[in-house]
Amino acid sequence: MVNNVMIFNIPNIFRGNKDEVISQFWNAKPFPYLCIDNFLESDTFQDLAKDVGKTSIKPTLTFETEIEKGKAIFSNKNCPASIQDAVGMLSHPEFLMQLKELIGINSLGPLTDFNSEHMPFNYFHLMSDGGILGSHVDHSSIGDDNVHVLNCIFYISEQWDTSWGGHTVFFNKLGVKEKSKVTYKPNRLVIFLHSSQSFHGVSKIKGNSCERGSIYMDYLTNKNNLKHLNIQSQKYGSKFIAKYWRHQTTFIPFNTMNFRYFYIYSKYLAKRLLRRF
Repeated sequence: MVNNVMIFNIPNIFRGNKDEVISQFWNAKPFPYLCIDNFLESDTFQDLAKDVGKTSIKPTLTFETEIEKGKAIFSNKNCPASIQDAVGMLSHPEFLMQLKELIGINSLGPLTDFNSEHMPFNYFHLMSDGGILGSHVDHSSIGDDNVHVLNCIFYISEQWDTSWGGHTVFFNKLGVKEKSKVTYKPNRLVIFLHSSQSFHGVSKIKGNSCERGSIYMDYLTNKNNLKHLNIQSQKYGSKFIAKYWRHQTTFIPFNTMNFRYFYIYSKYLAKRLLRRF
């Protein structure tokens, strides 16, 4: 935000027939998702991408394990104004109204509403050559009642060659088999339903001449609203059933002896058996 005035217009995610877009979302495999190309107007996106390309701020966290590699995340308060505005756009009430209509619930809050000392503003991500993000499912909730139901990922590098990788990968409900891949493309927004079985990751990056930039946003609702997701799914002819239980961010611990990944994954499996919130 600049002087509390957002420089971005709120884009419309319903391009074409609204019911067809909602049906496309719910009937995507392996779980509901939607891709929106040319999300921002061209000039606006170019200004944002140029800011990303020249950003030299220090990351809040970096990751260099076999499962999370070449990844850096940045505090929102230290990011350029255009990146903060993009975060503001993805959490704006007008944008939230569209997301609520998409998934069929009347209450939805962005992660920005839940900021605390334990979960700071870290929405801007960069990944470098050799980077990879293994199959994982994000945290299920914040507190006792706020359940994580939706994700947005906005691709913001100015240019990207598909041969460089860095694509968003969706896995089966066990997180072990790739089922779908969303190509990284500048100015593309990806929206996907987040349940306790929404395993996703980023394919390995190689040979890139610039970093892979993205802005990420979570959305949460009260646990009493979860039943409406499956009502919406059925309304649009989908057989998808969203299932939730309490867990932290959990990676499939392939090819690593890192005890922490195995420990968290074992807890996830135990809670999956109980399937309680």
